[in-house]
Order: sequence, then structure tokens, then C-alpha cells
Amino acid sequence: MSTEHTVAPYPPTDGTQPCAAEDPELFFVSSSSMGNYFQLPRALDVCKPCPFRRACLAYALTHDVSGVWGGTTENERARIRRQHGIAAEPVHTTDAAAREEEIAQLLRRGETPADVARAVGVSNQTVNNYIRRSAAS
Repeated sequence: MSTEHTVAPYPPTDGTQPCAAEDPELFFVSSSSMGNYFQLPRALDVCKPCPFRRACLAYALTHDVSGVWGGTTENERARIRRQHGIAAEPVHTTDAAAREEEIAQLLRRGETPADVARAVGVSNQTVNNYIRRSAAS
């Protein structure tokens, strides 16, 4: 049972959303790392008052993104998708070269590393690693 859904656009990033004042790593919580796991309540609390929460959740439901989006975890979004027959569009490729090219294009456009990380669906550390490698070559 699959119904057709509109793919939501990337949520607004005008700097006024509560997550803009946080380290993007806060929203990439991994249950395999207990240190990161304890960040989850904080990440979810940041989302609660956000006026862009619905747009962020809509984007996350229609795209295959990692981390906390719209006040939900990856597991919660998977459950919602199953319940409503929503198929998530891939945000980025698993091909490292293609992903790095996508990061490079967004950085050339003047996007901040935090915005690039969110758009590509990777951690802020991944973008910073790319920037360091690029500067060294």
C-alpha cells in the first residue's frame, strides 16, 4: 500500500531556528555511542519550540536523512513512513566521490558547513574533514 506524496523542500535556514545556535553534531545522535546517545533528549528539546518544526519533519519524512529532524529520531520517522506509506527519497549518494562533489558544490555556493551537512545528510565533522582535505591539496 503505497500512496503518492509530494517531496517536501529543504526547511528554511534563515538563522532564526533554534538549531542554528547549536552544534550540528548534537542532531546526529548514534545509539551505538553512549556519549552521543545522551545528547538525544537535548536535541529533541531544541526542536520543540521551533517554528520550522513541521517543515523540517516534512522534509525528513520525504527524504532519507540521518539524525534528529523535526523533533523525531530516524526510528520514529521510519515508523511514521510505514504507517502512512511514505517512500523517502535519497538525499545523497553513498558514493564517496559523488558525496564530496555535492559538498564542494554547496560550499562554492557559499553555504555554511552546518547547512551543507544538513543538506547532504552527513555530520558537520564530515564536512569539516572535507574542508581540511581540500585545503591541504
